[in-house]
Amino acid sequence: MQTWLGDLLTDIGLMERIDILIGIKELRSEWEHGMINGRCGICGADINERTRHIFSNIVRIYAPCECVNRTMLTKTADRLRVLSECAISKNRAKAGLNPMFENADLETFERRPGTEDMVEAALAFDMTSGLFVMGSYGAGKSHIAAAICNRMLRQEYTCRYANVPETLAKIRATYDGYGSESRILDELITVDLLVLDDMGAEKPTEWVADRLYTVIDARYRHMRPTIYTTNLNLDELAARVGERIVDRVLGSCRIVVCEAKSYRQGVQHLKLRMKAQAAHVPDGIRVGHSHAQ
Repeated sequence: MQTWLGDLLTDIGLMERIDILIGIKELRSEWEHGMINGRCGICGADINERTRHIFSNIVRIYAPCECVNRTMLTKTADRLRVLSECAISKNRAKAGLNPMFENADLETFERRPGTEDMVEAALAFDMTSGLFVMGSYGAGKSHIAAAICNRMLRQEYTCRYANVPETLAKIRATYDGYGSESRILDELITVDLLVLDDMGAEKPTEWVADRLYTVIDARYRHMRPTIYTTNLNLDELAARVGERIVDRVLGSCRIVVCEAKSYRQGVQHLKLRMKAQAAHVPDGIRVGHSHAQ
């Protein structure tokens, strides 16, 4: 196999390799039928022919000329792009991102005072370690986690965005026959990147701590990165989910404190101020506009 083809096929799965190799075989067959008197029917170059004895048969093998090699390279690259786009779409469908965060990215995130460390950590995230982000509710932690998730999806990693209380509710539902607990846990453990959003928001019980530890410890041991968001500090989180979980977090994550205030609370406060201002303005005068005398 030519070196360039070997390089292109290195990082794809078996079925994708078969798909590409079948396409190349069809292209070669078409090219061989187009040869004229030992010359390429496209560029006219002489074709090198070799014979091989396979059992009792003599098989002729033709070495493609440069124009055919270029065509095979182009078609293979095009097919790989299509397969890559299909893989990204498939991974995105399984990622669990809700409509609010499907298009979240770091470029459009509003960088308010107090978000600097969080944004810097998100930009530096490279799948070599996890990230633990704590701060007030409404500060943008979930948006940042989703933005990282979207970036990793574009790089063809498998990702799972899981709101912790909702995920625990899905596991409980399996006890009534809705799905499989082991399957849910396996998906959380084996995915390339896991986001556990809103850690500590669930009611603390031994059952909750055991399920979380099962996932977090397995990912820790297999060195798979996890992103955590929480409204609690480390001591508060330890009191709710246990010291051993916090120990795993500290051993595998960069810790970032988001000091920004709630974005939603700020917007609501601004709306109330504008409404109050409008209530004290005489008819015919609009807030933010000069009134012609």
